[in-house]
Parts: sequence; C-alpha cells; structure tokens
Amino acid sequence: MDSFTDFKYKTLPSLEEIKRVGKNIRVHPNGFIQLTLEDGYRLHLFLDKEVYERFPRTPIHTHAFVLESRVMLGEVTNIEYEVAEDPHGDLCMYTAKNMESELEKVIGKTYSISNKKEEVIKVGEEYHVRINTFHESLHRGDTITIVRKIKKDSEMNGVCPIDILCLKGQTPVEGRIKVAEDVLWGKLETVLNNIG
Repeated sequence: MDSFTDFKYKTLPSLEEIKRVGKNIRVHPNGFIQLTLEDGYRLHLFLDKEVYERFPRTPIHTHAFVLESRVMLGEVTNIEYEVAEDPHGDLCMYTAKNMESELEKVIGKTYSISNKKEEVIKVGEEYHVRINTFHESLHRGDTITIVRKIKKDSEMNGVCPIDILCLKGQTPVEGRIKVAEDVLWGKLETVLNNIG
C-alpha cells in the first residue's frame, strides 16, 4: 500500500486555513460533518455528544476507491469485516454499481459478519481502507480526520460496486441531512477552539 509521504496534511490546519480552503460543508449520511478541502482532501468531524444520523445508520460499507485517513484529533477504531452469505444471517446487503448508481437490495440472500481486523488509530497516525473491504470507523470523543481517495471507481472502469450492510427489514438511508452551513461551521469552530 502507498505510504503517506505525499499526504498534504501532516498536522491539523488552523481554523483560518480551513475557512480559507474549505467548502461544501455538509452532514454525511453516517452522521459526521464532512468538509471538502483542496486537492481532493476532505475533513471529517465526528462529534462526541451530537450526531446527525438518520435511522437506520449504515456504518458497515465498502468504498469504490482506496481511502487514506489521518487522525488529527481524537481516536478512531477502524474495523474490517469478513462477510459471508448465511441463510440464518441477520444482515441484508444493498449494492450500487458505482458512485452514481442507486442502491439496490440483493434479493434472497442474508449475511453474517465476523471481525477480520481491528485497529485503534491515534492522533498523527494513519490507516487505509482498500477497495471492496467492508469496514466501519468508530470515534472516541470529538474526532477529526483528514481523508483522501487514492483510486477512484472510474479508474476501475466502473466495475467496483459499493456495498452496504443493514439489519434485515431495514433500508439504508440515501442523501444527506440538511443542517444550516453556519451551524456546521460553528460546531467545527467550537471543537478547534477547545483544543488545548
């Protein structure tokens, strides 16, 4: 796997820098605040006491790209899973052919999971998530990560699906929760001002 030697952000940028380059602040469907930075980087803010998530939450998923993430504040536990078709499993799967496709349920199959790999990533440390790897990222306390995609599904000729696991009977929620941008900027500013 590529190293992080060319990763632009070695440390957390200042609030002034984030405000200068940041755009398109929004809430991700899994409840964290996401902000686009320059050069394909994104800042993710996971709040300890407040989560903007819809039900059902769909944390176990794959990506149609390789994801690199550096923890800038707080702590992340990244869990990778083995997923197996299981007639007695309590999970169902939704899939999309690529990032622009709608999710479709995989009919007539259920699944079970087991932990394949679990790692705790602390401030200044990084982790990768490979294409088609089922994972979820859990945070501890207010947490900020900066991420980038190093291979997009377009580079895979559109053959890399995105998969999401849900409990049977649930449907993953698509789209984003609408929260005013000034509220989201305020949350980010509060967290950054409390770093001491």
